[in-house]
Amino acid sequence: NRILMRAHNKRGFSFIEKIASKRGYKVDESGFIIGYRGEKLSNYKSKQGYAKCTISVDGRNITLYAHRLMAYQKYGDKIYESGNVVRHLDNNKENNKAENIAIGTCLDNLGDLPIELIRERQETATKKSIKYNRDEVIDFYNKCGRSRKKTMEQFNISSTGTFHYILNKRKHNSSCD
Repeated sequence: NRILMRAHNKRGFSFIEKIASKRGYKVDESGFIIGYRGEKLSNYKSKQGYAKCTISVDGRNITLYAHRLMAYQKYGDKIYESGNVVRHLDNNKENNKAENIAIGTCLDNLGDLPIELIRERQETATKKSIKYNRDEVIDFYNKCGRSRKKTMEQFNISSTGTFHYILNKRKHNSSCD
């Protein structure tokens, strides 16, 4: 009977916040998840650093995030509207206090980040995407008789998709080495 909503990151949300709220779960004034019996639940962290716990729904353990539950407490079903994301205004994923949680667009969320962090993320992304020198890969590919297998082995390229991308799409920028 639950409807899955699509989030900005294309992950499905199952209205877990609404279900948890009806069962008596809440986020207190200090930002911690409180269980239906009034006990403070251990806030585990996701790989991305968000406070979470799990609750059982229809025999399955479902992740409940503190920031999303707090947003549901403040804004209700608006958190499920298309284009809305839950924001940490101070960019601290551990601060789930009501005054730090808002909803908005992805652009609003990006605007919450300090410019230094945006630049750091851009630099990290650039370094990860410029792993191979396109000119070197193409030179080797042509010199070894256009052997995809030999070239992929030489440069430790793990997928043919990446290899195709290097040959046909990405241009090497020497200033990013």
